[in-house]
Amino acid sequence: MFDLTKSIAALTETISLSAPERVVVFRYDKIGDLIVSSPLFRAIKEKQPNAYVVLVCSPYNCAVLENMPEIDLIVAYDPKAAWRDKLRFAWALRRLKPTSAFVLSPSSGGHWMGWLSGAAIRAGLILSYRRMQRFFAPMLLTTYEVIDRDKLNQRPDSAQHQSAITLRLAARCGFPRPAVVAQSVPTTEAARAWAARITQTFENPQRRILLHLGATWRGCGLSEEHLVALAGRIHADFSDTTLLITAGPADASYLAAMRANFPEIVGEEPHIFASPNLYPRALLFSGLSFGVWSALIESAAVVVTPDTGAVHLASAHRRPVVAVYAPERFNAMTSLFGPWETPCRTLRGGGGCEALTAEILASIRALLAPPNSIVVQEKAAPYRS
Repeated sequence: MFDLTKSIAALTETISLSAPERVVVFRYDKIGDLIVSSPLFRAIKEKQPNAYVVLVCSPYNCAVLENMPEIDLIVAYDPKAAWRDKLRFAWALRRLKPTSAFVLSPSSGGHWMGWLSGAAIRAGLILSYRRMQRFFAPMLLTTYEVIDRDKLNQRPDSAQHQSAITLRLAARCGFPRPAVVAQSVPTTEAARAWAARITQTFENPQRRILLHLGATWRGCGLSEEHLVALAGRIHADFSDTTLLITAGPADASYLAAMRANFPEIVGEEPHIFASPNLYPRALLFSGLSFGVWSALIESAAVVVTPDTGAVHLASAHRRPVVAVYAPERFNAMTSLFGPWETPCRTLRGGGGCEALTAEILASIRALLAPPNSIVVQEKAAPYRS
């Protein structure tokens, strides 16, 4: 269990601040959830440049927005912490005297934490299928939006994208829509230089396709063997590109299947593998830091991924993305978490691995075409609301 002591100490050190606006943002769920909320910070700072902005996020997400200039303090929070520690954390927040609180992690604990912060303005998200939330949250928040996934599954609505919802909540709280509404994940020069050095180890083409091995490929109908075959097809069909394959800690089985085809370790990098005979223009990565993974996505001409954080990193870096979703969740997930403000193709999984592979290859080909030839799917591109 994560120890909240350091986070409480960090909050305590800021109590004497006299900023005109003190804003607390709660977003302590997954990487993608945090990235889709990033336009909010720009909205706050454009309206109130001297506002002091605190992000409360999960311990493993602290690195995602650590270089974002619009955030003044990032503190880690674990909703599974002991109640005593949670109350100490809430008390430290309350002593900060926030003027606004945004509860973007739609949980009952988050709603209570926002109320306990003492902020006069409290905005948040409510999930329609959580009865306790529907009952208590309206009493704890001053403004909110309800997310109804069942309704979105029946009838998709890109105006319900979480970036759009977040900006609407911000506007209601006195922070108008910013001039730039794109998601944002700043990349350090060190991470960018590392990615450039590694990808230039071989004399490979500079145009790169990045394939992410998210475990959610299974829900799309592609097994480990199918994904190995997909990597081979991408490598063969796009001979003027370099293929970068990445895997996260939750993608062990897909990584193991791919690793069997990448026998050589690259230089002194124990988590980077090459396949000079089978895939001479490809590199396989595992165990990357978030910053380096982000830099690799930033360097790609096209990103291919299932429903993972890679979708949102591609959006943040304005990289064209082919995003594949499980068929039963397609409408809701593309509405809520689809690509944002970037060229994209969203595909519904299922229907056979051969047909899906052909769709993926066709989508890559379209997105690699000159910009005036790229067609963004209407379902995937959120309306600017």
